[in-house]
Amino acid sequence: MISARQAYLLHYWENVCCPSPTTPLRSAIASGLLNCLSLEETIQLIFADITIDPRLREKVFTRLIDGAERTPREVYDSVVQQLLDAVATTPYPRKATVAYCLERLYDSVSGTTRRAIIHTFLHSPQHGLRRRAYKLLQRDWHAEWASEVQQCWEQWHESECTRVIVDHFDVAFLVQHIERLAIDLNDGASVARLYLRACTVDAGLLTKLRKRDGITYAYVSARLSKSIPKRVASQLLRQYQQDTRLGILAWSLGRLGYWELVVKLSVDVATLEEEIHRRDLERWGIRS
Repeated sequence: MISARQAYLLHYWENVCCPSPTTPLRSAIASGLLNCLSLEETIQLIFADITIDPRLREKVFTRLIDGAERTPREVYDSVVQQLLDAVATTPYPRKATVAYCLERLYDSVSGTTRRAIIHTFLHSPQHGLRRRAYKLLQRDWHAEWASEVQQCWEQWHESECTRVIVDHFDVAFLVQHIERLAIDLNDGASVARLYLRACTVDAGLLTKLRKRDGITYAYVSARLSKSIPKRVASQLLRQYQQDTRLGILAWSLGRLGYWELVVKLSVDVATLEEEIHRRDLERWGIRS
């Protein structure tokens, strides 16, 4: 059940501000109406069984964030708790809206409430909510989360969780579990970060990386200033000259001082680009 003020705001937006685009004045009036609502009325707009235009929903989020700066902590914590409780009971797609609101509010709440948000996301059976936890942990990491993140990784083996481990766990853990971590990562840049950290304490891992992927091996070697034999460098150039990541190999060979090999690439660049483009098209089932 929505209040008369909530109903007026929704009616105004639907009939005066929609369809998009609206005017700055009309949008500002809607913001003024929204600012008159209490926090309780504002949060009800997220849970109400109604469809809200995305632009108005964004104003609702902004109103809640602004409210955190002016509302007594205990009042605001109760508002956030309603959102946390709703994560378990609210059906999709409204659950995603509630989770998005909590993510937006994260920087505006106390440390205790932040931990509650991450804990709720991290232990959700939905990948989308766990992914929000990983995103928050990437930029606001605390070692206290290591045990729970490890549990999530061992249960789900999600690439987003693995990247948190690569960036924030002790290097000893990376060395111990490097094969499984590398399997769980789905992009070359993350695998490179993994080996860059692990190889600082176990240079022998470079040999294993050479067998796994030569371009990443050359890149990590170059970043760590670990020379590779010219014979191996030449082999890599022949092996990967039609790889879409050839530019990374060129950079790495240059960093390692192999002038002649990079010159050879520069001479053949037009032919190499044409072949790489053709292979890209074939991967998508397109015949050139």
